[in-house]
Amino acid sequence: MWTILQNTTPPAEITDPANRLFQLIKYLCLVAGGVVILLGLVQFGTSQMNQDPAGRQKAFFVLLGGIVITAAPVILQLLIPDLAF
Repeated sequence: MWTILQNTTPPAEITDPANRLFQLIKYLCLVAGGVVILLGLVQFGTSQMNQDPAGRQKAFFVLLGGIVITAAPVILQLLIPDLAF
């Protein structure tokens, strides 16, 4: 039974909306990651002006988080190669 399910292709009525949803999620991740990166850069700049080492550390983590959010679709495609964005 399982081999029969694996060898069949799903109908286009299911795959087309799913692909559009994946595209939407991908673009939302890119936009959200870009916003987080920009906020991290501003936070890093203000911590540099105030000579605040704790603020620099927080800004660095915000930048890393933004990079991870931005790269999430690529990481997901590396983990699940059958997923086509």
